[in-house]
Amino acid sequence: MVEKVKHSLQSFYIVDEFKEHKKLKTELFEAVNNARSDFLEQKDTYYTDNIERLDWLDAKKFDREWVKIIYPHLSKFLKKKLKDAGYDGCVIKNIWFQQYGNEGTHGWHVHGHTFTGAYYLDLPKDGPPTEIIDPFDHGRITPLKVKEGDVSIFPAYAVHRSPTNNSQSKKTIISFNLEVNKPTKKLLNKINSSYVIHANHPDYLYSIQLDSIDNKELVKFSLEVEKMLRKNLPHNSDPEWYGTFTTANHHAYNFLTFPSSAVLKLYHEILKNVSPLLEDRPYMIKSWVNVYRKGEKVDWHNHWPADKKVWHGFYCVQVGDSHTDYRIPNVPHITRVVSKEGLLVVGKSEDDQHRSSPWNESKRPRITIAFDIVPIDSIDNKLNPNHFIPFTL
Repeated sequence: MVEKVKHSLQSFYIVDEFKEHKKLKTELFEAVNNARSDFLEQKDTYYTDNIERLDWLDAKKFDREWVKIIYPHLSKFLKKKLKDAGYDGCVIKNIWFQQYGNEGTHGWHVHGHTFTGAYYLDLPKDGPPTEIIDPFDHGRITPLKVKEGDVSIFPAYAVHRSPTNNSQSKKTIISFNLEVNKPTKKLLNKINSSYVIHANHPDYLYSIQLDSIDNKELVKFSLEVEKMLRKNLPHNSDPEWYGTFTTANHHAYNFLTFPSSAVLKLYHEILKNVSPLLEDRPYMIKSWVNVYRKGEKVDWHNHWPADKKVWHGFYCVQVGDSHTDYRIPNVPHITRVVSKEGLLVVGKSEDDQHRSSPWNESKRPRITIAFDIVPIDSIDNKLNPNHFIPFTL
């Protein structure tokens, strides 16, 4: 079972198979069973614990017999997993075992240090997995999908527990606390090259180059959506004023609601990159696809009045040699954004105007995915179907 690095929590965790498990289990399990141990049983208004055997009081003693067996193998494994996740210099600071009999449990708690985790040395098929509370959504519990022989790693500050063991067999884990020294150079290079927000105009207009979207798939899907819209929507709007048919009918659909892995990835990238620019208030997003053919363009226009506090943007799917011009309030000159495939552009919709350049290619269309990110209290018609979806982590 390999889960690698997961982001179902808003903070990552790792679950992966410890390949030395079968070779080490018998010797390690015997050494753990013969080791000095304590027990922990408490039930009050704060803690609920019933741990049959543990050696937490010796967690800093690395000369224990069972630790000598597992330490070199587990240390190497953890260093590799955390380096894959972008961290260098992993050091085990504490290591101890815990054994749970029938009805054994370890209530909600946190650890010290940077990361913590567990090696599931002996886990019955009906034994309870570790459960973690999402650090940014305390109402969300994530049970880790683990089996015997797996190792989990997660931030030490994440509240977690071992639920009640309803199995008649014991559950045995090796728990540990880790420190890391620094981010890897590879991670820093990725951050510096992929997640830089460029201010085309400070505090108003920004652009971010993305490299994670499958633009070929998005081109294909956008054209399928255009075909469907032409078949099902009336042709009584004015595409010349709006620029294209799909733009003129932007009120009739939300592009981000169509089932496509490329569309879903785009939604998550917009969410990740634009959210830091927004105020701390609830937002919704509407989206449409702009499909321009030769000679088509959209002329100067605006979207929302300044008091609505809306952000507007677009993602460049297939843009060739084209650009978008902006008239920003109180700025005497035109601000030009040169289009580039993979470019995400977002700015405030506060009485600005913008336009696209005419499309000059005949063999392929220009395609962008446009969107408005709107505070909920700025939406007058809250019963408009197929239009707004939540914009939230």
